[in-house]
Amino acid sequence: MKTEQVNIRLGADLAAALDRIADLESLDRAAAARRLLESSLRRWRIDRAVRDYQAGAVSVGRAAEEAGLTQWELLDEVREGQVAHPLTGEEIRRRLGAASGDVRTLPDIPPQPGGVLLVGINPAPVSVAAGHYYQGRIGRRLWRRLAGIGLLEDAVDGAEDEAFATGGHGLTDLVKRPTPSSKELSRDELEGGTGALLEKIREWQPGLVLFAFKEPAASLLGAGVKPGRYGEVGGVPAFLLSGPSR
Repeated sequence: MKTEQVNIRLGADLAAALDRIADLESLDRAAAARRLLESSLRRWRIDRAVRDYQAGAVSVGRAAEEAGLTQWELLDEVREGQVAHPLTGEEIRRRLGAASGDVRTLPDIPPQPGGVLLVGINPAPVSVAAGHYYQGRIGRRLWRRLAGIGLLEDAVDGAEDEAFATGGHGLTDLVKRPTPSSKELSRDELEGGTGALLEKIREWQPGLVLFAFKEPAASLLGAGVKPGRYGEVGGVPAFLLSGPSR
């Protein structure tokens, strides 16, 4: 890594404090100064990104990028700093059409405390028309997968979500606006949906967040997310399904 020499003069008290830290960390003065500077610059980037997000100057995705954090980590910083969100989770859902009278979608099904929260990308029109989650070709494959691992029992074809909910589990989507393809969703919708999803997880406190597809998992856990157990979301274990349902 290319380096540059920077000469600065320190007051006696600041120099003494630096020497004290260097001694405690078993470092020389220059190494201690570099470590402290790196830490301070990282903190400054996070604080600046949080302020910009609070002011509505940047989206949560852009703020996370500028801070060098995932969106989940950025929103943790927002919450821990007791910074008000530019939009509440309910307002985000309203803007995305979940509560709008002119956009028909599938309502959320909150899980029982400790249950599984199954998270999709957005509803398919065929599912909305049927009034039940995952009624397309890939969706039905997903229900068979869940039955195979013991998360779905005594289900009626076409109403599998009812049996899933009877087991204490819940369903939601990253975005509630139905489209034939998730590729039709805008970046703003996906970023707004991330904030709404985080609010739901905090409110419902499931025992497991189960991602049916990679896109919503990546929005919370980072682009490198892989199938299987992959970290936690707000202290809740997260799992990404693999195979045809991904």
